[in-house]
Amino acid sequence: MTATSSTGSGRTGTGTSRRGRRAAASTSPAADRLGGPSPGPTLFVPRYQDSRMGLLSRLGIGAASVEPVLRAPRVTAGETVPVRVTVEGGSDGQCADALTVRLATVAGTDDGMREVTLATATLATDLTVEAGARRAFDGELAVPVWAPATREGTEVVLAATLAMDWARAPTGRTAVEVDVGPRLDRALAALVDLGIAVNRAQPVDATTAAREATAPAADRELPIVQRFDCHPRGGPYVGRIRRLTLVAAPAPGGLTCYASADVDPDAVHGRTGGFERFATVEVTDQRVSTLRKEFERALGTGSTTEPSPGR
Repeated sequence: MTATSSTGSGRTGTGTSRRGRRAAASTSPAADRLGGPSPGPTLFVPRYQDSRMGLLSRLGIGAASVEPVLRAPRVTAGETVPVRVTVEGGSDGQCADALTVRLATVAGTDDGMREVTLATATLATDLTVEAGARRAFDGELAVPVWAPATREGTEVVLAATLAMDWARAPTGRTAVEVDVGPRLDRALAALVDLGIAVNRAQPVDATTAAREATAPAADRELPIVQRFDCHPRGGPYVGRIRRLTLVAAPAPGGLTCYASADVDPDAVHGRTGGFERFATVEVTDQRVSTLRKEFERALGTGSTTEPSPGR
């Protein structure tokens, strides 16, 4: 039996039996969506259903995926390169604030290591990723002249991110090969001509390099510099220099190479203990043979005169 009564506000209320209440619950909108009777007020499901973004997708389960690709096999510092990011929808539709892509590396600091963004670009904003759909977004990245060259000890990655509010952002990463610029290439070739092998290279925070006196002026304009670990393998510096540290600080108009040579004390008469020889070589458009002579003059051949750290 059902009784109906009117209220002063004109609304109609219904009183139902226990069986009637169960029947009403089974036909509620929430019950239709969830496939069964509604147990009572539900706070999250209607919102996620309306925004087409499920709870699992927000946690990264069944969410959209992104795949960044450089549309060139290798890049060189100072170039502008095309990029493409492919976005594939997951099990639910999702809304993203932006799709961004960036080049990044890891640099040494006083406190350890930190990730450094070399270049970044926004490929799309306020986009909807349909469930199961696949879309490609194209753009460009301007690689800075101070981007480090990839070799042992230095890695550069291309990363793409779908930025979302209150959800784990889908991210994709891929390794990128960065070639040395023409000036640094000639400087390293000049060292090889002198019998000095270039081994590992590591990006270093420019402020840290300046504090260590390996690149005193590099922190004025550059976020990072690249430090090369070199060792004589032949030529006039075998037995005179144990190790050569070369810090490359590129600029739009040139390249400054800060060299720090760990001199072998046995090669210097009348000295006890080792010392460092500091030198600076400016690289513009010189040939390799000219740079070799400049490095020879800067490094000397085992003179007992020790330059001051202030150059």
